[in-house]
Amino acid sequence: MSAPVPREQRGVALLTVLLLVTLLSAVAVAVLSDIGRSTRLETQASLRQQAVWLAEGAVNYALVRADGLRDQIADGALAQGPVSLSFPTDTGQIDVVIRDGQACFNLNGLAVGVGDIWEPEPFARLQFVALAEASGLAPGEAEGLAGRVQDWLTGGGTFGARLAADGAYEGLEPGYGVGAQPLAEPSELRAVAGVSPEHYAALRPHVCTLPQGRARGVSVNGLQPEHAPVLVALTSGKLTGADAAKILSDKPITGWDSTGAFWTEPALLALGPTPEMMEATTTSPTVFEVTVRVQHHTAEVWQSATLVDEGNRFRVAARRWTINE
Repeated sequence: MSAPVPREQRGVALLTVLLLVTLLSAVAVAVLSDIGRSTRLETQASLRQQAVWLAEGAVNYALVRADGLRDQIADGALAQGPVSLSFPTDTGQIDVVIRDGQACFNLNGLAVGVGDIWEPEPFARLQFVALAEASGLAPGEAEGLAGRVQDWLTGGGTFGARLAADGAYEGLEPGYGVGAQPLAEPSELRAVAGVSPEHYAALRPHVCTLPQGRARGVSVNGLQPEHAPVLVALTSGKLTGADAAKILSDKPITGWDSTGAFWTEPALLALGPTPEMMEATTTSPTVFEVTVRVQHHTAEVWQSATLVDEGNRFRVAARRWTINE
């Protein structure tokens, strides 16, 4: 016959069991919480991937739509602003916006060249200075910024100048060199010395970086009154901002039939348009900007793309998984 267990030991055993139960319960809660979090993350990742494929499909749809816009440009398809399309789905909505990609000042036009050899373009510099001043920059700031952007694009023109241009950036933390090539995105302007957040915010609505190739003029029919600084730039500052805004506000519903009709507007004709000014415009844009927003359950995806007309088809020249900055 075994000896009875002392009362004190029975209390310790009970306490040990209770501690083990508490510990195991805490572990079980932690494991279940981790499993739940992993499940939510996997679900969200799956929904986001589905939204990505929907965005890809929307861009492909925009390619087809742009093909049709080519034939509708003469009828003023984009003269009154972007084309907006919305597609409700069972799980959310897809929004597509197609804009005239040439209703802007092309920063890459500040340099001309081929391959690795680029030189400053004097007339484009005058236009950029006028654009910057019309956007609110002081004359001295505008002139200095024009020179620095050209140095960035051309590398200074010679090997010695390239070293000097690089010197302005190598002392930064982290240091880097000038691009010495066309800009891929307008956001690269922020890397140019002296471009403050305020400068970038003022210029960004009016500038773009069009794909290289044949010359692409400013699409005058795509300009809206808020783009008045671009029109001021086209005249190298001869036109006032108020007059530019009025010309764009009074634009024909379907836009101008030709650049000749545009430059015969009384306020523009009075300036004595030069061949350089006229050659910098077009009424037949070949570049379109597409912005896609997909809402799919709890996932949201943005995609923007640049579409370029190559004559017989459109191609995607740039694709970004964000809004075009």
